[in-house]
Amino acid sequence: MKVAGTVVIALGCVLGLGAAMVPISVTILGEKGSCGPPLLRVVAQQEVTSPELQRVIDLCEDRSADRLVPAGLLVFGGIVGGGGLLLAGRRRDLGDRSGRPAT
Repeated sequence: MKVAGTVVIALGCVLGLGAAMVPISVTILGEKGSCGPPLLRVVAQQEVTSPELQRVIDLCEDRSADRLVPAGLLVFGGIVGGGGLLLAGRRRDLGDRSGRPAT
């Protein structure tokens, strides 16, 4: 159970990080543009003086924030699921050592 718990935690973190680093793109007036990785776009916010360019940046930041919610849920699910498996394995080990079944 300990190994499975560790694998689930690691898998959740890797999948969440992967989802947060896949570049996104936006389409404005029929032209497609790349925004880069969502995690970097949200952390390193930009401001410019051109209203048109600021609109593109704001759209990229909004799309990035939408992508980070599922990524965060993947990490959270991996930690909760893996933590549950680790606790179940520890409880089973403690039950084995005491000579009575774990309840």
